[in-house]
Amino acid sequence: MKSVVFKNHINLDMYLYQDVYNSIIEKDEKKKKLRNELAELFAHPDEIYLYDYFGDVSLIAYKYIKFYNDCALFGIVDIMNHIEMHIIDFYRIDTDEIITDNGKEVNKIDFERRGKLIRGSK
Repeated sequence: MKSVVFKNHINLDMYLYQDVYNSIIEKDEKKKKLRNELAELFAHPDEIYLYDYFGDVSLIAYKYIKFYNDCALFGIVDIMNHIEMHIIDFYRIDTDEIITDNGKEVNKIDFERRGKLIRGSK
């Protein structure tokens, strides 16, 4: 199975397998435009969080975040495989996006900044 290899901030390989990429793009075609930004996200993140990921499966993951003036780019990396790290999702959130959390309006980027901060400063 083909994969794209990205280097992270400490020069370790992270793999984005073709079937995972295709699955991510099928769910949201706009994510295809983010492909060229992923190398910068993983090599030079502004923040990295260790957190419990609950998606198709539950696992321990890193959440990489890169901030821009108008948005933030997020990358989710499965770290449960001790041999190689797998990129399982990536997405963009605009800085002005608001969601409701327990009846309170909050900035969606701030809402996504959760888990144990292991790099950067909140």
